[in-house]
Amino acid sequence: MAEATLSVSVCKVFVEEKAMQKIKLMAEYEKEVGGWLTGSVANGNVTVTDVLIPEQDTGAAEVNQDAKSMISLLKEYGADVCKKIVGNIHTHNTMGAFWSADDEKFMAEVMVPRDLFVFIVTSFTQRNFTYLARLWVQKPVKFFVDGVELTELENEEVKKLKEQLAKVEMEVKDNFAKEIKEQIASKVKNTTTVATYYNGKSLQYWQDAPKITWDYKKMSITVAIDSGGSMKEENEFGDFLQSETLAEFKFAKPEVVYEKGKTIITLICADKKEVKKVGWLIRDYFAEKAKTAPKEDLWKSDFEREVQANYSGYGGKYYGCYD
Repeated sequence: MAEATLSVSVCKVFVEEKAMQKIKLMAEYEKEVGGWLTGSVANGNVTVTDVLIPEQDTGAAEVNQDAKSMISLLKEYGADVCKKIVGNIHTHNTMGAFWSADDEKFMAEVMVPRDLFVFIVTSFTQRNFTYLARLWVQKPVKFFVDGVELTELENEEVKKLKEQLAKVEMEVKDNFAKEIKEQIASKVKNTTTVATYYNGKSLQYWQDAPKITWDYKKMSITVAIDSGGSMKEENEFGDFLQSETLAEFKFAKPEVVYEKGKTIITLICADKKEVKKVGWLIRDYFAEKAKTAPKEDLWKSDFEREVQANYSGYGGKYYGCYD
C-alpha cells in the first residue's frame, strides 16, 4: 500500500475550462444527472477535455446509466470519441457530494475492464458548488484515492480572449487617465506664488505687497504691483530688471499691462531653471523693499490682517509662500 500511495502522489486530474463549466451546470440541474468524461492520460495524470451526457433515466435522487444509455452514447458521439472516455460523473442534486452504496457498486463494475479511471460526484447546496473526486487505479497496483483535487485549465481560445480583453481594458484605462490629466492640465495653471518678508514676517503683513507668480508651463514670471496711482514702484522695478543683477539672463523684454489700479509685468524666460533663478532674485528685491515700507502700509496685528483678508476676499493683498 505504501507503493500505491507513492505512485498516486504524483497523479493529478486536470479539467479544461469548457468541461468544468459543464460539470458545474450539471450540478445545478434540478435532478440527478450523469455523464462520461473524455480526455487523455499521460504520465499518470488525467486531463478532462469534455463531458458527454447520454440519454438516461433520472430522478430527484437517482440516475441510471445502463447498457442502453451506453449504446445511445456510441450512436451520438461515435466510437473515436467514446474511446477517449477517462472518467464518469454524476450529481447528487442538493444532497451533498459523497459516495452512496449504489455509487460504490457502480464504480466497482466500471473498473473491471479498465486500468485507471476518474469518478466525480457533485452537489449544489445553498448555491454552492461542491465535488468529491476519486482516482481509481487497477494496475500495476489496485487502489483508489478519494479527495483528489480538480485543477482547472484555461482553454487556449478563452485564454487568448482574456488576454485581448485585458489589453483593451488597459488601453481604456490609459486613455481615460490621459484624458483626465489633460483636463486637469487645462484647468490648473502650473504656477508658484511666492511672498517676500518683512522683518522675519511674510510679505502678507505688507498691505501693498506685490504678487509674484511663476508659470513653469509658459516659462513666465508675473509681478502684479498695486500702484496706488503712483508709478514710483513700477519705475524702480523697471530699473532693477535692467540692472547688473539680472544681466546674465536672457528673458524677453517685459510686457506691461495696467489693470484695475495694478501694474502687471510679465517676463518670458528661456527655461524652467531661469524662471526659478530670476523669480527668487525678484523675491529678494521686494524683500529689501519690504524692510523700508512705511509703517502705515503694514497691518498692525494678525487679527487686523485676517479680518481685512476675510472682508476683502484677500483683495490681492494676502499671498502665501509656496515652492
